Amino acid sequence: MTADQVYPDADWLSISPLAGCTGLCLTGEADEHTAEILGKALAELPPEASEIHLQLAGLEFIDVAAARRLAALAERPTRPTVILHYPPLSLTFLMRLLWPDSLDRFRIRGERAVPAPRPVRPLTPHSPEIAVQRTS
Repeated sequence: MTADQVYPDADWLSISPLAGCTGLCLTGEADEHTAEILGKALAELPPEASEIHLQLAGLEFIDVAAARRLAALAERPTRPTVILHYPPLSLTFLMRLLWPDSLDRFRIRGERAVPAPRPVRPLTPHSPEIAVQRTS
């Protein structure tokens, strides 16, 4: 199932079922344009599942609209545990910020590495970053 089934020009999200457990693998970018197809795929998961796995290692971007769909999984009547495999750092940040009451129903398996900070060099009066263009 891909987002282009709903949005013909949207080839940025791929959703596939996981083998051996209840869940989905998301690859690409999940945003407001693909939230509808994501919601449909999540709705097809068995409602009685006590555990739902989401493989997110290939998810490059997620916005609030798509994150809201994932957060809604924890609000199902059966209150499943949602296991996030290698979620993007932005998703874990959004979950903590916007849905802190649901955090006890989410588990993280494997975290992505935080990019190393770039070295900072001091600015000098002749640095190109602070060069001012004069206009006549």
